[in-house]
Amino acid sequence: SSNFISLLLIFTLSFCVHQIVRYRECVRENPGADQRTYVAEMVRTISVPCAYMVFTTIVAFGSLVISDIRPIIDFGWMMAVGLLISFLIAFTLFPAALMFLKPEPLKKEQDFTGRITLFLAQLIKKRSKIILAGFFALFLLSLRGTSFLYVQNRFIDYYKQDTDIYQGMEVIDRKLGGTTPLDIIINAPESFIQFQKEERAFMEEEGWGLPDDGCPILEGYWFCETLIKDAAKIHNYLDSLPETGKVLSFYTTAQILQKLKDAKPIDRFYLGVLYNKVPQEVKDFLFTPYISNDGNQLRFSIRIYESVEGLDRQALLDKIQTHLTTELGLESNQVEMTGMVVLYNNVLQTLFRSQIVTVWVVF
Repeated sequence: SSNFISLLLIFTLSFCVHQIVRYRECVRENPGADQRTYVAEMVRTISVPCAYMVFTTIVAFGSLVISDIRPIIDFGWMMAVGLLISFLIAFTLFPAALMFLKPEPLKKEQDFTGRITLFLAQLIKKRSKIILAGFFALFLLSLRGTSFLYVQNRFIDYYKQDTDIYQGMEVIDRKLGGTTPLDIIINAPESFIQFQKEERAFMEEEGWGLPDDGCPILEGYWFCETLIKDAAKIHNYLDSLPETGKVLSFYTTAQILQKLKDAKPIDRFYLGVLYNKVPQEVKDFLFTPYISNDGNQLRFSIRIYESVEGLDRQALLDKIQTHLTTELGLESNQVEMTGMVVLYNNVLQTLFRSQIVTVWVVF
């Protein structure tokens, strides 16, 4: 949108230049006529092709309205309305200002651009079939070229390798466990959530107290020693991907607790006692970042290497989703992905789709 003023100025100047060129042609064709005749003939003949130009350009900018991206939609409307106003002003104010001037005889000058356009016009008339065949071949080549397009890029590629920013990002990326955050949320199965709701409703109806003195995390789906093994499988898979750096999860907490327990397996009783007895500061460090308060959601915090050659965010997200739902047996509604990786990938995909749609609308 910052280009709006510049673009509108360029289009308005072009309308005026077209009128000036046509005015000079009228003076050359009808020497001795009055200013009103020149201006009227100028507006009558040049306004029609300029109107076509305005209409086609408005269609081009108007195609941005279907892009589904708010700043681009606003820019499309701004340019469409601005072009219409620019056309009306250029063909009312400029001719009116010319009426205050007197026509003067033109000086003889060499027309270099006229020779070029005349040559092209003659070439088109004589070689029209060859030109059409050549452009058809270019069209087919362009269709072939579109198959090589992809919408992935790396932040680090924005800078040269000898810059401090590039070198600093590379150090953070490679030595500190990745740059861009990705969070994967694993929900409890819907059947367990429904069972839990029915169980609590029954206990309240019977007047019984909630289990574990109203501490829901202890009855959560993932707060269990057997399901920690499933969390370990997910954690280890994510950690094995070449695009992933540091991975943190509830399994990280379980590993710390096992070290405190001399590498002995941890069970629900041990987890429950520990959760109830440790200070809130410890809970905020060991539990809160990785498991929800009701124990039904796990969060895997990952950082992605932005310096990986050929990074494809969409393919990475699809690969993770497919592995979790097919290899590890999770339901599709159990897996949610969020974070900067997902956001940036969505922006790229949206821009790519909007460019395809708007280009076809213009054609």
